[in-house]
Amino acid sequence: MNYRDHLNRWAIARLSPDKQWTIIARFRTCADAEGYLMTLRQQHPRTPFKVTFSLVEEPPQEASSCLDADAPR
Repeated sequence: MNYRDHLNRWAIARLSPDKQWTIIARFRTCADAEGYLMTLRQQHPRTPFKVTFSLVEEPPQEASSCLDADAPR
């Protein structure tokens, strides 16, 4: 997950014909996502949409030290 996705945790997902949820937009606030969801539902009344909150966490990165004991001096 890149930095921009970390800022925009609220997302709108659409159900595709093959029954897979696809994120189509991301927002910083729930209110922004719900407002856009209302617009989408007016424009596409038969398409299922939902607002989600992304909790994807990246695996921890190994800390590197500039003073490595095995490094030549």
